[in-house]
Amino acid sequence: MFEKNFRLVGKGFEEKDIEGFFKEKREEGAIPIERELEKTAEEKRFIQKIDDYLGQEFQELGIKGRFKIKQENFHFLSAEDFYQIFPDTEFDAFCLTPGNAVFINKDVYPEKETLFKAMLHESIHLSAFKKFYIQNQKEGVNIYIVKPYRSGYKNINPSELFHIHFTGLNEAIVDKIVLDIFKKHKEDILKEFDIEVDRLTKENKDIFYNLPLEILEIVLEKIAKNNKEKPEQVWQRFKKGFFTGEMMHLRDVEKTFGKGALRVLAFLGDPTKVLSEQEESKIKEYFLTDDKEKRDKIAKQVLSEREKLRYQKNK
Repeated sequence: MFEKNFRLVGKGFEEKDIEGFFKEKREEGAIPIERELEKTAEEKRFIQKIDDYLGQEFQELGIKGRFKIKQENFHFLSAEDFYQIFPDTEFDAFCLTPGNAVFINKDVYPEKETLFKAMLHESIHLSAFKKFYIQNQKEGVNIYIVKPYRSGYKNINPSELFHIHFTGLNEAIVDKIVLDIFKKHKEDILKEFDIEVDRLTKENKDIFYNLPLEILEIVLEKIAKNNKEKPEQVWQRFKKGFFTGEMMHLRDVEKTFGKGALRVLAFLGDPTKVLSEQEESKIKEYFLTDDKEKRDKIAKQVLSEREKLRYQKNK
């Protein structure tokens, strides 16, 4: 059995029938692609260190078993080749599952500091809890469609294109884990790679999902206050849930901010409505204010029609 970091949901299949598909995808994801750039010795050391750091995170969180980050998971490309192979992508670094392959436009990350951060960010996505939805195309015949269903907190409706929840929250959690790792290992990172973590976080803030991170911090602090605990305790539940799939603690969002609040948090980063900076700031204001009427007004302003109706139903 190959190394597994996911669960399968759906009807009309047995796991043994799907195992070959995932094994094949993993093997394909590990094969160097045409015109792929060779990794430097330092980049190979990046990957080993990232795996070490994530291993420590899992140990501290009390999670047994994890997906190990390997050299073959990473594929570096020039900008020209990257956009030729992925002409429709809006990202300069991303990972594809179930092949667990990371593709990075290396021209966008000419400095090792930003490259290291991008590699760590994508490695955390690789390590996330995942679910795949299995659909049997024909009864009695083993022909299946495999669709992504969950990755960390990001939830994808397998039957409706672009119906996705928690994208913004998911990215904020990934970057907060990055910051945790930077903080814990900054002396080692400086010694091994001559990377000053404090300078990286201060001078290169554009490499983080800044506003979603700010919103996440507000949510953690207010939940902690409502529960009479420390923000770090709340954060540990959020972080662990990213790797285990446990999401029951999200009930604390509505216990703290009122019914419908979780839908507003889930809407951050929704692909059906690209939010302006002003609209994203309004979501921040939604979680800052204690005025229920003001929250309802903001929800009506920023949510899509579909989510607005569901917000009202929740209320």
